[in-house]
Amino acid sequence: LNKEFTIARRTPNELISNYASLLSLPFFMYVLNYIYMGINRSSLGNQFVLIFNVLISLIIVTSSNTASATAITTEGYEFILLKTAPSNTSKIAWAKITFNIIFTVFVIGISFIIFARALPVFPKENIWLLFVFINLVNIGHIFQSFQIDLLDPKLSDYAVQGTLSNNDNISKSLSTGLGISLFFGIIALVLFVFMRNIAWPILIALAFIVMVYRLIMFNINLKAYFVDIEY
Repeated sequence: LNKEFTIARRTPNELISNYASLLSLPFFMYVLNYIYMGINRSSLGNQFVLIFNVLISLIIVTSSNTASATAITTEGYEFILLKTAPSNTSKIAWAKITFNIIFTVFVIGISFIIFARALPVFPKENIWLLFVFINLVNIGHIFQSFQIDLLDPKLSDYAVQGTLSNNDNISKSLSTGLGISLFFGIIALVLFVFMRNIAWPILIALAFIVMVYRLIMFNINLKAYFVDIEY
C-alpha cells in the first residue's frame, strides 16, 4: 500500500489524468444543484432533483474507475517479476484496490463537503445519504473493474506499446459503470416517485448488497486466476 501512495506522490499528473472525471464532481454537483435550487419546485420536483443527483453522480464517479480496470496491465513486464517474490503477491491486488478506494472516498467526501457548504438550502440529510450510497456503489464498481483486468490483463501489449490506448478493459469498465448508473437511476426514479419515505433505505441496502457481491466475486476470481496470469 505504501508503494501505491509513493507512486501517486511521484506521478501527480498521471493521478490527475486517471481521476479527472472524479475531480470534476464538485463542479458538476454545484452547478447542477445551484440551477435546481433557483427553480420553484413542487414536491415531485424535489424528488426529481434527488433522482438526477443519483444518476449524474454515479455516472461521473464510476467513469473514474478505469485506473482499476488497468491496474494489473500497467505493471507490464514488472508484474511477472513481482510474482516471483516469495511473499503472497496477491497482496499487490489488494494494495491497489485499497488505494483506489481510499482516494476515491476522500475525493467524494471533499466534493460533498463543498456541496453542503456551497448550497446550505439543500437538505443535509439527503446530501449525506447520497454520499453513503454513492460510495457503496462506487466501491462495488472498483472491485468489478479490477476483476475485468484480472481476468484479461494486457501485460505484453502495455510492455511493448507503453500506452493504454485501445485497451478494451477501459471500455468494459466504462460500459459497466454506465449500466450500473442507469440501473440505480431507474430504481431511484421508481422509489422517489412512488415510495419516497423508504427510498433511501432501499437504495442504500441495494448498494450494499451489490458491493458485497462484487467483493465476493472479486475474491473468488483473485484466488482462482491470479496465480495463472502470464506475460
